[in-house]
Amino acid sequence: MVAAWLSNCTHFLAFDLHKHWNLRILEAVGVSHSLRSSATHSWPQGNTTPWCAASSTNNIKGGIPFIRYEFEEMKRPLSEKPFDWIKTIPNEGLIRVAGLLGKYNFIPTTPRVLSELLVTKSYDFQKPPEGRDVLRVLLGDGLVVSEGDVHKFQRKNLNPMFSFRHIKDLYPLMWSKSVELVDCIQTQISTSGSPEKGCVIEVNEWTGRATLDVIGVAALGHNINSLRNNDDELATLYRWLLRIDAPKKLWFLVNQHLPRKVVDLLPWKTHHEIISRSMVLRRVCSQLLKDKRNAMVGEAVESVDTLAHLIRSNNFSDQELIDQLLTFLAAG
Repeated sequence: MVAAWLSNCTHFLAFDLHKHWNLRILEAVGVSHSLRSSATHSWPQGNTTPWCAASSTNNIKGGIPFIRYEFEEMKRPLSEKPFDWIKTIPNEGLIRVAGLLGKYNFIPTTPRVLSELLVTKSYDFQKPPEGRDVLRVLLGDGLVVSEGDVHKFQRKNLNPMFSFRHIKDLYPLMWSKSVELVDCIQTQISTSGSPEKGCVIEVNEWTGRATLDVIGVAALGHNINSLRNNDDELATLYRWLLRIDAPKKLWFLVNQHLPRKVVDLLPWKTHHEIISRSMVLRRVCSQLLKDKRNAMVGEAVESVDTLAHLIRSNNFSDQELIDQLLTFLAAG
C-alpha cells in the first residue's frame, strides 16, 4: 500500500504535494519540442477551453485573466473541471491547461502517456527546478526531489525494500493498522454522533494517521502510534505542514514564481512558520536517526526496516539519510 506508492513515485511526483488532479510534469516552454516529437502526443486545433496558445490567452472562454486555471488544482473539495476536460476535449494523451502568467500545465489522460512519464521515459521528464525547490523545503533531497544519476543511485539502494517478498512481509502490519483505523473511527462515531444527526468523519485525516503509523514501523522501525496519540510531535508537525489551507496555497504559488532569497526577505508569517517547522522536523529526524544507530549496536536480530537497511549499506551520509526519512514520512 504505502510502500507500493513510494515504489511507483521514486522518480516522479506531482509538482507539489497538494496537486492531485494536475501532475504538472513540465513547463511548456522547456519541453514542448520533446513532447511534440512523440507520436503519442498531438495538439488539438482551435482555442477550445482549456487549450490555448500564448498569443490568444485573453480570448479563452473561462478562467481568470493572468491567473487562468491555476487555482483549479487547489480547490477543496477537488475541482470537477479537469475530469470534464478529460471526458469532453479530444486528445491523444495530453491536455494543455493555461496557468499563471502565460505558463501552461499538462494533464496526462491515457495509460500509455502515464507509462512514458512514470516508467519507460521517466528520466526524460524532470520536475521543474522551482517545483523541486518548494518540495526540498519539506522533503529534502530524497527520492521525490532528486533527478538523474543521484536518483538512480538512491533508487538502486532502496529497491530491495520494495521487492515483492519484503512488501508481503508488511501485510500483517498493514492489516493490523487497518483494523485499528476502523476501531478508532467507530469510537469517534459512537462518542460524537447521534442516531438523528449522524456523524461526519474526516477520512483523509484518519487514513493519513494510519499510513504514518505504517511508514513509522516499516521505514524507521519506530511506532509513532498517531492513531491513538494525536499529540505525537512528528505527527503534529506533518499534519500542520501538509494541511493545505489558503495561506499555504499562496505560499506554494509564490515560491514557484519568486526566488527563495526574495521570499525570505518578506515579513510573511506563513513562510517563516513553514521554514521554522521544517527545521524542527529535521531535528526530530536527526534524533530518530541517532536513536536508530544506538539501537542497532546491541541488537540480537537485525532490523529489517528501511532505515536500518540504508545505515548498513554505508552509502549515505547522515544528511542524506535524514532526507530519505523526510520523504518516507511525507508518504505517510
